[in-house]
Order: sequence, then C-alpha cells, then structure tokens
Amino acid sequence: MELIDKFVKEIKEGHFPRYLYKFRKFDDFSDSIFTSKSLWFSDSESFNDPFDCNLSETRNHKIPELRRYLESFGDDHSNANEIIKKAKKDKNFMRDLAITARKESLKKYGILSLSESHENILMWSHYAENHTGFVMCFDLLKDPDYFKGPIRVVYQDFYGEQNYYKYRNESVIASISTKSSLWSYEREIRLIKQEVGLKKFDKDSVCKIYFGVRSEEANISNLKSVLNREGYNVKYFIAKLKHGKFELGFHKM
Repeated sequence: MELIDKFVKEIKEGHFPRYLYKFRKFDDFSDSIFTSKSLWFSDSESFNDPFDCNLSETRNHKIPELRRYLESFGDDHSNANEIIKKAKKDKNFMRDLAITARKESLKKYGILSLSESHENILMWSHYAENHTGFVMCFDLLKDPDYFKGPIRVVYQDFYGEQNYYKYRNESVIASISTKSSLWSYEREIRLIKQEVGLKKFDKDSVCKIYFGVRSEEANISNLKSVLNREGYNVKYFIAKLKHGKFELGFHKM
C-alpha cells in the first residue's frame, strides 16, 4: 500500500504524468481488450528492436564476482567449483553465462509499453497501423495499483556495459529502461509485472479513445458499441490533419 500511496502522491504533485497512452491497431484482439479488460504484458525477446533489453555485458568479469553470484543461490560447492573451473579456462564462458542468466531473469517479467503522448505522427504510423488504429488513454489515478512502479525509458547514444554478476538487479533494470536516442520520439513508459501474459485493468481507468485519421467508420462504430455494451464511460476523439503543419489535431466526436 505504501508504494501505491507514494505513486499517487507523485502524480498529484506533478512529478509523474496522470495520463498514459496505448497505441493499438484494429485486429482480432481489439474487442477482447475491452471485454476482458486486459492488456498483454510481453516477453522482452518479442520487441522489435534487437538492442532492446540486450545491453552489452562486460568482458572483464572477475572470478570472485562469479563465486559470490553462485553462492547467492546456495549452489552446492561442487557445482559452483565446477563452473568456476570452466570460467578460469575460458573467459568467454563466464561472459556467456552472464548473458544467459540476464536473459533468463528478464524472461520472468512481462512488459507493457505505454507513451506519455498520443499526438506523435510516427507513433500513429508505427503502432496504430498507419493511422488506421486507435489510442487508449488511461487515467492512472483511477487504477494506481495497476500502474504502480512505472519505468521511464532513458534514451542514449551510448551506454555503460553491464556486469550482471556484480549488479544483478541494476543490470536488469538498466536493460529494461535503456534504449537508443533514435527511439526518443516514443516517450515510452514501461510497466513491469511478474510474468508474461494478460493483466486486468479497472475499466474506469480508460477515459478517452482517439481514432486515427484513417480509421474506418465500421471499426469505429464497432469499438464504440463494444465499450458501450461493457459499461465504459469514455470520451471519443477523431484525428485530423492540421492545415500547413505536420501535426494532428483531435476533435471530440
């Protein structure tokens, strides 16, 4: 409860945005998001960027670091000694083991990608199927338990190599939160849950739906019907091209 209270306080004091956005295309699963009131938290290996959650591991591991790492799991000494013996013979083995261990740690988490903005035209192109999809707006104060512990992605041209044996938790968080500056237009916020899969949200947290400038009327009408039937209380907006600018305007429907 303390974590939720702290999170709510950060929002109310303006240290974290109250609203976050999920870009979606219309597909066979669109309706089920709202009927099941669930969003899919993905495996990190399914992301479209090969650098995502895949930061370089140091080539300079020390044997004592590996030993302390193994001992933290309570491995029997014979097993730990066997691994250390291999590591002494082959430094690549020690690094490969660290990379594999970090990947296995990341697999334990489901990750949901959200954005601080619904206006970016590249986001509409990439994640809402060329402006034919829609964007969900979530009011975090309506479901703080679901959105607690968010991670704001840091965008960089360069990053420090990781040492999984020495800084296990920090290495996992850095992997999740660090991306190339080329992706900075996404303004991404990530939610982390303990496992991959569907996670239920409070339907009252969905406060707005934005439809793309190319969204088909049939898809719009169907989605509005689903939300009405399921008891959502949302406002609807449609995107329009702004005159003389490479920007979108959103008009209430």
